[in-house]
Amino acid sequence: MKIATTNTTLLTILTVLIALFAIGCGEVTQAPAPETGSAAEVIAQATPPTETSTSTPTPIPTLASTSTPMPYPSTNENVQDNRQYMLELINEERDKVGFQQLTLGDHTIVQQFAENQLRDCISSHWGLDGSTLHMNYSRAGRHQSTRGYLSGSDYCLDGSKRNVTKEEVQRIVRRIVRGDCIISVGQDTFSSGGNCLDVSLNPKENGSCVITHGADEFEISRSCNDAGEVNTDYIAGLGDDMREGKYQHSLKLDIGLTWDGADSQTVLVFEREFIQYDMVPSIDDQGNISLSGQVINGAELSQPSDLGIALYYDNPPEPLTAGQISKTYSVGDGQKVASLRHPPSEGSFWPNDSYTHIYKPHINPHDFDPDSPVATNADESSQLWREAARRHLERPEIEITVPWVTADIWDVSSNSFVVKANIADILNERGNGVFTVVVWATLDGEDISVSEYKIFR
Repeated sequence: MKIATTNTTLLTILTVLIALFAIGCGEVTQAPAPETGSAAEVIAQATPPTETSTSTPTPIPTLASTSTPMPYPSTNENVQDNRQYMLELINEERDKVGFQQLTLGDHTIVQQFAENQLRDCISSHWGLDGSTLHMNYSRAGRHQSTRGYLSGSDYCLDGSKRNVTKEEVQRIVRRIVRGDCIISVGQDTFSSGGNCLDVSLNPKENGSCVITHGADEFEISRSCNDAGEVNTDYIAGLGDDMREGKYQHSLKLDIGLTWDGADSQTVLVFEREFIQYDMVPSIDDQGNISLSGQVINGAELSQPSDLGIALYYDNPPEPLTAGQISKTYSVGDGQKVASLRHPPSEGSFWPNDSYTHIYKPHINPHDFDPDSPVATNADESSQLWREAARRHLERPEIEITVPWVTADIWDVSSNSFVVKANIADILNERGNGVFTVVVWATLDGEDISVSEYKIFR
């Protein structure tokens, strides 16, 4: 039996959506050395931090199971067992590329987010309350830079027709980490974790055929000779992402994992740990933003220009419908509205009060009709995802002007910092909303985001 291998393209849409989002992981290029003028020293304009971007979501399929399902309840014990299993698999992949081993973090936020997504039949960066996962992180006082990963169905499945089994949950975990091999045999499609190099067809005495891939077996009622053409598609997993350098600087992993009689949801947050705040970013009634602390675990602040701080704005969260959420493809921190810089030294000045910035707005679900249709099956889900992907990719970039805010206090020494700046003009212009403070430091000579914290006003 000939087995053909193909590559999955951007618009290959299957029934389960994995969405990747990168939060607070932008980079900043530091200011060049000051120039000296005949009358006074002129400080060259600092290069602003680059826009935080999100990774392109990659769709994966629902697992097809031919065995009689046995209920496997989503109890705390079962969830914890599978968390540990996932951590072990991820650390195996990190070993292969020389990354530091992860430890399990606090799962409270991601677990609740996963359970809400399963309950609401969505798989998105957004929840029906209008909040994103990272908004929930900041509300809980979390402030480290993170990368997240979501996997689950974005339409309601009929629990009377199938049960999620223990084997299926572990298979889902494996394919998220090791990648997914989609095996099509005639009209039948199966999903099995890992590469597609070891797929085989084996006849049974009863005349049926068993498709074997690694530890997974799928039985079809036809004979192997009559099974039809076999095709395979490989969809990258977290291990592939790590080989590309993603998640390298993460130290903790928060795992939200839940399932019911029909479906499952997985939410992962890879968390960095490079900052300790004495005072988390806050804004007082006079419009002063203040923050202080120290960088740790190899991050450095050797000079004032090693510290980068940018401010983003997004509208306040308002309730959403599943139809509005189905129009989205990615999520960001909003529009950059200010960058902070240190005061000039005596006898010098900053030559510019603002800079231009190329910005690609993310799709705002509130821009769509609350009565927008939701998917009720795999085909409709695929169509909505294709439309959302196309809408995002065709969205034009725009050029915006971002003001510099010169801090009143900018003390940086021995990896510690104290910063205070007045942003009253920014607050008055924008009004109420979510202000995201992103902080950069250096690590091994390169700039790295160490914190992202959202302030709700």
